[in-house]
Amino acid sequence: LLNPTAQNLSAWNTCARAMPRADSLVALAAGGGVLLLLASKVKEVQKWFDFTLRWTVAEAASRYCRSHGRIVRLQLCGGPAYATKHADIIKHVMMIKPKNYLLRPAESCGLDEIGMLSQGIIWNQNLEKFRHGRDCFTKALHELRRGTEVASKVASEWCQSFDADWRDIDMMDAMGELTVKIALPLFFGLDSNAMEPEEIRELRDAIKGYFEAWEFFLVKPSWYHYFDRMRRACGGTSACEAARLKVERVRKAVDILLMRTIPAHEATSVFLDSIGNMGHEDKRQMCIELLLASADTSSVTLYYTLVLLARSPELTHELREELQGAARQHPPGAAAGAGGSGGGSSGEESLYEQGLPRLTATLKESMRLKPVGPMILRTAVSEDVMTVDGEEIPIAAGTHFLLNIRDYHVDPEYFPGPLKVDLGRYHDPEQDKMFMPFGKGPKSCVGQFFAMREMKVILAQVLQELDFSTPDELLSVETRWDIANHPIAPAPFMVRRR
Repeated sequence: LLNPTAQNLSAWNTCARAMPRADSLVALAAGGGVLLLLASKVKEVQKWFDFTLRWTVAEAASRYCRSHGRIVRLQLCGGPAYATKHADIIKHVMMIKPKNYLLRPAESCGLDEIGMLSQGIIWNQNLEKFRHGRDCFTKALHELRRGTEVASKVASEWCQSFDADWRDIDMMDAMGELTVKIALPLFFGLDSNAMEPEEIRELRDAIKGYFEAWEFFLVKPSWYHYFDRMRRACGGTSACEAARLKVERVRKAVDILLMRTIPAHEATSVFLDSIGNMGHEDKRQMCIELLLASADTSSVTLYYTLVLLARSPELTHELREELQGAARQHPPGAAAGAGGSGGGSSGEESLYEQGLPRLTATLKESMRLKPVGPMILRTAVSEDVMTVDGEEIPIAAGTHFLLNIRDYHVDPEYFPGPLKVDLGRYHDPEQDKMFMPFGKGPKSCVGQFFAMREMKVILAQVLQELDFSTPDELLSVETRWDIANHPIAPAPFMVRRR
């Protein structure tokens, strides 16, 4: 081509004609950019669909974090969101700036359906009402002195119902009924033994159904409700109506409880005293949320812990030895209970609050491997800046965070040997600090200390009085990744008196 002969010039012209013109290249680049933008939008819509309609928020976050890495960006509830198991983000939201993350992502129409729109404390977006409601819960739980006595009595009565012959039972149902029986006298001043077993079971099932409705409505957009009404008008099945029935079921059950407390109520019911000035709907929602927190979540954790122990005979033996040693040091009735609203002993209170380190660590390992709340959701109240992998990231007000606690707790970078039951890991203060099944800060579980004490009391009774076995392995238990991580099909337990 450098030799300007006719033949070479002809070849040059042929090449030139074959090459695209500059404006064609620009058009091609523009078209490619449009396609890339379109593909990006399609991916965003796909993620929104997966998180909002296809799966639960918890399941979608887990799937995306496992396939796309520790941080996944998406759009949720009209704003930017991050699904993550990254320790830098989790620590920032939970421990460094927790007061800036007091809200939670949700659609207002969904919160209205389940009664959490400006009511209760779990998802209340009205921060003033949230703080007032949390103060009521805190006062009731901190002033309660009968927790250990009532939990021990209820658990002991249940254990005494067995004899030396093996019996096949549904342990998930049994733990649910136990925690409800403990909550009724403590928080409502009602004698659970005076209620029929069917009433206790109905209340427990209603609470479980509310969890399902809660998960269903939480992030469904307003247009979904419109199309659901259209489908129902055309003779189709209404998914929203089915969920509403579950909400109404638990409201009816709680209304019945509140009616019973009118003649039975005494000054010892600190919780009812603390919410006495609220309107009926606010009071009912507070009661629903108390039952959710005090009965359902604790019963699921107890079930998972018993599955762990049933398949770990050496650990079970160690815990029984710890309990025997503790019983010698803290005999029942050794000291009169301070504040004395219900008997009990200060020795027993101290034992379950501060003692039994191996039983406490066993509960922690169970919650780490199978957390009842696999996802913690938070929303930024105002603008913020967080440092992730050494880089400062600006955070806009209203940004949502879906903190994948379950996968974070089994990430080997943060928890070495993550699938191994290691009670010693909590001897390391830093490792113990990283463990957060109840969340951290002013939005953490307000009843976490009561729940730990209640669960230790029940486990202590069961370990000392019963033998139990199940074919399930803790890590192989299939669960439904919802607001609460319930087992899908709990395996039966075989139980007998020791």
